[in-house]
Amino acid sequence: RAVAGSIRPVTRANGKGYQLTREAPKTRRSVRTVGLTALARAGIEEQRRRQAAAGRIAPTLFATMTGGFLDPRNVTKAFQRELATAGLPPMRFHDLRHCYATLMLAAGVPLRVIQASLGHTSIATTAAIYAHVLPELNRQSAERFDDLFTGRTEG
Repeated sequence: RAVAGSIRPVTRANGKGYQLTREAPKTRRSVRTVGLTALARAGIEEQRRRQAAAGRIAPTLFATMTGGFLDPRNVTKAFQRELATAGLPPMRFHDLRHCYATLMLAAGVPLRVIQASLGHTSIATTAAIYAHVLPELNRQSAERFDDLFTGRTEG
């Protein structure tokens, strides 16, 4: 899938409430293709099946069954309910982005790849945000290097 825009609330002209509008991404790097896991692809395919069954294929991934944009407040409420059901503490939806990057770093994914998937314009930005993970990864890499010379293997 491609990230090609963002949705944001804009206050209505009469000052009552807001409407959701699509706007261009913040930077050129924000327009990007994001690799999806099989689980994510299956979720998207299921959403598309539900839309097709209702006779309403939405123009964007994050859309209601009627084709409008999902209200961020409703997404946040649904996310909080799912966290509570799973016995997890409350967190911001945006924290999933940080979780993704941290797990990818811990899995050994190169920082440059993570930078590209997050759409950061500079690798320095990515490194600065996730610097808290790097000391542990540095320790692990030193242990792995030792393993090369001692003949130890993970297990």
